[in-house]
Amino acid sequence: MTIPCIAVLIATCMSSSSSEKPPRTERLRQLVTELAIPTRNWLDTASLNRTASFVRQQIESSGFACSEQVFVVDKRNYRNLECTIPGKSKDLVVVGAHYDVAGEQPGADDNASGVAGLIELARAYSETGHKPRSSIRLVAFTLEEPPFYATEDMGSFHHAKKLKDSGFTVKAMIALEMIGYIGDSLEQRYPPGVPSDRYPKFGNFYAAVSNMESAGLTKGFKAVADKSKTIPVVTLNAPEGVEWSDHMNYWKFGFPAFMLTDTAFLRNFAYHTAADTHDRLNYPAMSQLVDLLFKYTSKL
Repeated sequence: MTIPCIAVLIATCMSSSSSEKPPRTERLRQLVTELAIPTRNWLDTASLNRTASFVRQQIESSGFACSEQVFVVDKRNYRNLECTIPGKSKDLVVVGAHYDVAGEQPGADDNASGVAGLIELARAYSETGHKPRSSIRLVAFTLEEPPFYATEDMGSFHHAKKLKDSGFTVKAMIALEMIGYIGDSLEQRYPPGVPSDRYPKFGNFYAAVSNMESAGLTKGFKAVADKSKTIPVVTLNAPEGVEWSDHMNYWKFGFPAFMLTDTAFLRNFAYHTAADTHDRLNYPAMSQLVDLLFKYTSKL
């Protein structure tokens, strides 16, 4: 073979290799690395807007249309991003994750991990071509973190109110709140009043958390996880003390909702610190959770 032929062959191989899509685990790593940069807090609206634009580009590249919900807080414009995966019915399943951070932390687990999960869920539907039973609304929220947490200025409050005012039927809302910190040797703590002897000692599981009215959703998700036999899922249903994230605002408008989480500060001691970086996360586990989300949401 002549040298020019060898050169052509090498170039062809390199082109073919570079065009191949990386596996989901690596894509999640790349997404979190891209997202987990300061300072996506309420004061840095330019950074928030860049993040929302990045998320929009990623989901639209999977072929799904996105729009923005703009609202004003303290004379600043903020925006939720919502993207729709059309289903066989117009009933909605909302899957959301907040993209803002507390302070000046990189916020890899809290909550670049959840946003990366949204993006990869869209990609899973795009790559399989599967049409879910209900339409799926992927929402990237802003203003989940302090000083707006638990107020009507939260992005998720604005979004839930919009759905209620517009008369949508929401079959389920799932909040992805810190889904990256998981491992067999991680110490697991529990809130006061939760019988820890009934739950795992180490943080090698995801938690599906809801109020009593939405317990059927967490039970259904756990059933999907148990059948898949990939990553453990435990459930926690209680009348109070299970708010913690954006799902609580959907309860306020009568919508069933639950949270998927690695349990946040009960496991991840880097919570709301500069140590919450992309290199500490478990991307294979995140990939398995995306697979469970795909299986679960497709049948709702």
